[in-house]
Amino acid sequence: MWRPLILQHLLLGINAHINLDLGIAAAQTSPGDDLPDLRNDFVEINRVLVRQVDGIRERSENYLLGLGSSGGSIQVPVEP
Repeated sequence: MWRPLILQHLLLGINAHINLDLGIAAAQTSPGDDLPDLRNDFVEINRVLVRQVDGIRERSENYLLGLGSSGGSIQVPVEP
């Protein structure tokens, strides 16, 4: 019962912060011609996020299942 919309909203929120905050920090720490030197850092951040997608999807499924079975209140799943 996974709903991609929840995952999409989470990733869009993360993406917005990365695009704004990381861009500002990069411009401040590596101004001008030094900025391209940070490309590998941006690529690594993308790799980290890609590795997180399945876990986020699974957790969002758990929250959705909790909402469906509890009459509207959120039940946070207990980690094993």
